[in-house]
Amino acid sequence: MSFAKGVMRTGILALGLGALMGCAQRPRPVPIENDRSIVFPQFFEQDAVEVGAKTEPYELDGVVLQAISIAANDFLPPSTRERSCGDRIEAQRYRVIRQGPVIFVRIDEDPAFCGGGYVSLDSGAKYAISTDGRILRRVVDGEPEGPYEPGAPDAGGSSAGDAGPQPSPLDGGAPRGP
Repeated sequence: MSFAKGVMRTGILALGLGALMGCAQRPRPVPIENDRSIVFPQFFEQDAVEVGAKTEPYELDGVVLQAISIAANDFLPPSTRERSCGDRIEAQRYRVIRQGPVIFVRIDEDPAFCGGGYVSLDSGAKYAISTDGRILRRVVDGEPEGPYEPGAPDAGGSSAGDAGPQPSPLDGGAPRGP
């Protein structure tokens, strides 16, 4: 083999390794399909088994681990900057339910990890991830789960058919005297 061919092969090998290492450092974003036909299960309807709470072994298949990893990296994308305690993946709690080819992942802040305190409002998310690694649906806390429906009550309880917001008395809603 000539010197030039050896240098060229070494250069191609180095370029290939560099590309692989670049991929390993920063996971590519997973596209989100946002399939609104997917209905999330009730994550807190049953008690969960806490992995690592006891000294017995647990088994987790690679597809479920991949789904948790995809959800965690989407919720808190990897960064080279130092993060506050609550913005790290290890400061979250994860609940997982598998239903056939879909793995549902619920992520919530774990205030005990950072020394107590209060859980922020709207600080979690729900994911539906296919067994092939696609994010089928993501709903961040505070976002509506279903489609917008005209005439549906809003947070104040009024609907589109009402005459608009009604003033409420400052006394907690008690009827006013004559």
